[in-house]
Amino acid sequence: MNLTRRAVISSAIFSAAGLPQMARALEDKYPTKPVRIIVPFAAGGEADYLPRLVGQHFAETNGQPFVIENRTGGGSVIGIDAGAKAPADGYTLTVVTNAFTVNQSLRASLPYNMAADFAPVTRIATSPHVLVISSSFKASTLAELKLLAKSEKNLSFASVGVGSIAQLEGEKLKREWGVDLVHIPYRGTAPALTDILANNVTMMFAALPPLMPLLQSGQLKPLVVTGRTRDSLIPNTPTMIESGFPNFVFESWYGLIAPRQTPSEYRSKLNSEIRRILNIPSVIAKLREQGFSPAGEPAEEFQLFINDEVAKYQKLIADIGIPKE
Repeated sequence: MNLTRRAVISSAIFSAAGLPQMARALEDKYPTKPVRIIVPFAAGGEADYLPRLVGQHFAETNGQPFVIENRTGGGSVIGIDAGAKAPADGYTLTVVTNAFTVNQSLRASLPYNMAADFAPVTRIATSPHVLVISSSFKASTLAELKLLAKSEKNLSFASVGVGSIAQLEGEKLKREWGVDLVHIPYRGTAPALTDILANNVTMMFAALPPLMPLLQSGQLKPLVVTGRTRDSLIPNTPTMIESGFPNFVFESWYGLIAPRQTPSEYRSKLNSEIRRILNIPSVIAKLREQGFSPAGEPAEEFQLFINDEVAKYQKLIADIGIPKE
């Protein structure tokens, strides 16, 4: 072997051996500027609160903050599309929720491609949904509500829009009970709950965090939770599984994704840092008092979860017969 060829081979071997160190160097250096977090929902909601909480601790350790940018509209499509078109440099992430997976089946077309445009980072938190009615309403259990739905035939359920998880849950309940419930969509949880309290609408499935003040004040009655187990904040409220509906499991979830070509070293550091933060006792306590459960898993597991969610809602939307928009 001549000297030139030997030198080339030797250089290649040393270069390959140095790749892990180079990757670690990139990871250690990142971030060098603030990380933009696109939230496809209005400020003040659950999807806005969670990255702000995580961002406080991220900045303390990494010297760079999360900068929240609320890009609302289109059932989260506008904000997610902005995330798809952002530079893949590790400095833009997008918050996604159930809507990210529901829209795959609900929308005739989307301006982004879920698989081609995004890479998962991790989930931040989850929250079960609760079926609530006004405390002044005459039913006190799910069984009593079912009897009223069958006898009075004029009960209704609220949601935050066509294709929302709340609508899908209400439509599934109709199918399970074999009754007709009138769907009344609202532009947000707050106005829907206002009409629930006034008994203008009978019931609503909603995530636990925005319900907590009204549950604690006794203005709302929780009938069932849609998680796999009871929630410690409302321990006397049974699950839908306990109530005889083994396939009635829904949770709100909140995660972070990055543009697909974002360097894997940056995504790896984001994943490990967020998971570390979600294990801080004070963070866990804040999440639980708000009605969240911390999540945090390897990016590969988050991707599998997203795939399962797409399949779940694809089947449910087809069964219910909601047409694509």
